[in-house]
Amino acid sequence: MYRKKEYHQPRNKAGSDTRDFKIHDVFLNFCRREKIDVSIEMLGKVIKSGKIIGFDQQSIILEHTGGQQLVYKINVLSVTPEERVHVIFSSDDPAQSFHLEHQLDKAITGSEAGSEHAAHFA
Repeated sequence: MYRKKEYHQPRNKAGSDTRDFKIHDVFLNFCRREKIDVSIEMLGKVIKSGKIIGFDQQSIILEHTGGQQLVYKINVLSVTPEERVHVIFSSDDPAQSFHLEHQLDKAITGSEAGSEHAAHFA
């Protein structure tokens, strides 16, 4: 008799679903949300500059003065923001640090609506 396979999401001690935590998603989302200008270094040493307006697992949409560009993450060597980003490590401002820790907790526990694999668009 054929049995349907069941896939279970592992649960953490608190009982909520665990999700793969990806620091680059938190970093990119912070730069997108705060509209921080970034420089993206690509393979071949090409540098793209602009604001991140969206991203998903495989690509980043970058807006610059000439328009928009879809950049594939597989070709990205580094993303350098023009402002300091306090995503994981504590900020000098306790209120900002609390806000970022809260955002990080939501990213880890998945308590925000939607999946971390969903596209992030403004």
